[in-house]
Amino acid sequence: MKHLRLAKLSSALLGLAYWLGPAGADPSLAQATKPEVIKTQYQYAAKVVCSLMLPHQDGTLAKGMYRTIVNMHNPGRKPLTIAAKVALSADFGSDPGPFSITPFKKAELAPDAAMKLSCFDIAGYFCPINGVCINFAFLEGFVVIKSPEPLDVVSVYSARHSDVNANP
Repeated sequence: MKHLRLAKLSSALLGLAYWLGPAGADPSLAQATKPEVIKTQYQYAAKVVCSLMLPHQDGTLAKGMYRTIVNMHNPGRKPLTIAAKVALSADFGSDPGPFSITPFKKAELAPDAAMKLSCFDIAGYFCPINGVCINFAFLEGFVVIKSPEPLDVVSVYSARHSDVNANP
């Protein structure tokens, strides 16, 4: 009985410590974990569909392999700092899960240069999120790109039926 009371007291103290946050935490550490703000004026949403490990076969799309590449081009004369995140689609009317929207990642895009995000780059946005890495067999949603200046954003989609007996 004594062990049970001790376990309950320990659990309560741990819960209270978690709720209150770290006492006496170094304020410089708190500032180091704040996300960097990138000033942007333009936003683009590019549809992505990616079957990463196995052919997609849940019935929402034809059974097969799906790939997306999102291309970004800086038509301007100065380098840009852009940011991108991934937002997975949830079922209509349902709440997104805790890992459905990734944090933004930034990149430098030189004048007249282009860069891409492939399905495997997009999957990399999900590792780590709050210390957790998520492996997807299939993901579907949007890449959201923000920029301080206009960009050219184009997506390329490919699909291949996974049934070897299918007609080409």
